[in-house]
Order: sequence, then structure tokens, then C-alpha cells
Amino acid sequence: SQIIDMKHPYSSGHSLRVSRYAIAIALAMNLSHDEITRIKWSGLIHDIGKLYVSRRILSKRSNLTSGEYKKIKEHAHFTREITSMIPSLRDIVPIASGHHEYFDGSGYPLGLKNGQIPLGARILCICDAFDAMTSNRPYRNPLTPEDTCREIVRLSGKQFDPDIVKLALPLFKNLGL
Repeated sequence: SQIIDMKHPYSSGHSLRVSRYAIAIALAMNLSHDEITRIKWSGLIHDIGKLYVSRRILSKRSNLTSGEYKKIKEHAHFTREITSMIPSLRDIVPIASGHHEYFDGSGYPLGLKNGQIPLGARILCICDAFDAMTSNRPYRNPLTPEDTCREIVRLSGKQFDPDIVKLALPLFKNLGL
């Protein structure tokens, strides 16, 4: 996660926060120690594929072109490629690379939906979105946690697993942000 932060300092700490949020949700779900550990590590490296994306695109202050957006979306595929090369990370490949798979099947890189998406990836999806929306980005100011929670509710059943939304919202609201 520190290597990713060096490549894209604007989102410094993002992977660590995503991992921490995901651990909190996994604990609330009473998942096994091993599953929580896989989710923790997946959160820390879920954006490692961004190492293949130009810093110019990652730091762009204006709207992305369709080509630039396509390049950004490739980071999930590259996360899969990188983690697949490391034998000790093979268990977390579908979790780390699946953080942009959406509950309704409209996500990427594989277009999985609902139960096809590993539980850990569905957890990371909501944590990644929460942190992205509440963090300062080159192209926009952060949303408040309250506005972010409203947006998550709006996207429940579309982008996010509704069961995870129910567990995540109280946790996000109690972060003391």
C-alpha cells in the first residue's frame, strides 16, 4: 500500500483505510479469522494494479476521457495479474481484484454479479467507495460521511450488496469522521 501511495500521493492512506473498514465489517459479520485475514491483505493491495496506470491520469484534475477511464479501469485486471504471480497471494486474487465488481453485474473486470462475487470483494467494494467519496481527490472535494452514506443507500442492490450495506452504514456513521 505504501508503494501505491508513492505512485499516487493524492490518495495516500486509501488502501490502509479500506483495509481497516473492511476488517470492521468482516468482524461485524463474524467471519472466520482466516477470512478476515484474507480481506485485510486484499484491502491493503487492492489498488496495486494502479502501478500500471499513468500518474498523469491518476492525478488529472478534470474529467477523464473515455480512453483514460478505460485505462483506470484496467487497474483491477492488473491487480489480478500481479497477485496471481505471487504464490502466497493466490487465495486473495479474487478478493483484491474484485473490488469493482458490482452487485448488479455492471462492474469490472469480469462483470460478476451477486453471489458470483466473493464476499470479501463485495466488502471491499463498499469500503473502497466510502473512502473514495469521503477523501479529497484531484477532481473534486470530499463528500461528508452522511452524504456518502446516503449515496451508498441509493446504490444498494446496484453497486453494493444490500446485506453488507446494512452492516456497513452503522460502522461508517460511528467512525467519528
